[in-house]
Amino acid sequence: MASIFLSHNSEDKEFVRALHEFLKEEGIKSWIDEAEIKIGDSLLGKINEGINKADYLAIILSPRSIKSNWVKYELERAMTMEINQGKTKVLPILIENCEVPECIQYKKWGDFRTPAKVISGMKDLLERLNENKKEIKIDEKKEITPKRVMKTKKEMNNEKISEGEYNRFRKLYDDAVRSRNYGGMGLNEKIALILAKGLLKLPENRYNRFRKLYDDAVRSRNYGGMGLDTNEALKFASENL
Repeated sequence: MASIFLSHNSEDKEFVRALHEFLKEEGIKSWIDEAEIKIGDSLLGKINEGINKADYLAIILSPRSIKSNWVKYELERAMTMEINQGKTKVLPILIENCEVPECIQYKKWGDFRTPAKVISGMKDLLERLNENKKEIKIDEKKEITPKRVMKTKKEMNNEKISEGEYNRFRKLYDDAVRSRNYGGMGLNEKIALILAKGLLKLPENRYNRFRKLYDDAVRSRNYGGMGLDTNEALKFASENL
């Protein structure tokens, strides 16, 4: 299984932690600074070691990361290795519109800018990281387990977010993962985790509109809806939010 170094700006840590967790559950080793660099370690030494050992470097593209000197250094080092070794090393992941660095403008990037695109983006990333696997499938109907709930709570506690933020996160997460038969969105727990973190700062009125659009899109034609599948419904709701 391939390994990947997650190059990012600290202000995008929320997304990166969710991606790191998703990859870990898929059995993929991902390098994230807070897990790999310990007190007293050489920052430059550990970063160089992480980039050298990883099969790939994912650069998380946002208006913040493209201004980061650390991210620029990591990208330049990985691109030098890509050129010298003659094989793909750098995987661009776009989470917000920004000016993509010139050296990777020619590359196809993973699009994670909206909840709907996150799903296809994750599938594309898994296909690259596990090219020998014939089919990459994310189970949209998998139900949440008590073990997953406890792990999520522990993760959020470790991030030291406020009680109010955690309660809102759980409300968003539970709503996303709850079965359609019980008024939820019916997403699988991995996608629900990333979606909930992505929507955490969305104002309540905009989230309510997102849910209304999603529900109308995914509802069966027999019941007055559009009859779209989950991916299409998420895309419709995100693009018309």
